[in-house]
Amino acid sequence: MMDMAERISARPMVPRSLICTPQAIWFWPGITLNYARGGQIHAVSRAAILQAATMLHGPEANFSRIVPAVETATGLLNVGR
Repeated sequence: MMDMAERISARPMVPRSLICTPQAIWFWPGITLNYARGGQIHAVSRAAILQAATMLHGPEANFSRIVPAVETATGLLNVGR
């Protein structure tokens, strides 16, 4: 069994700044990636997500991984998970 240090060192070195709370999804240090309207939570546009990602992590930000994560988390927030 791997100890905690081995598991951490085995992870790929990618920025970990996407945060999800029961009410919101955001990039650290506080860029909101969703909004509520009509009793539902919606993700901001893909362009806004890309802009926030590249602002924080530069042009090498992996947009293809961020958008699905935000969209999945938004769906989970809408079903109360």
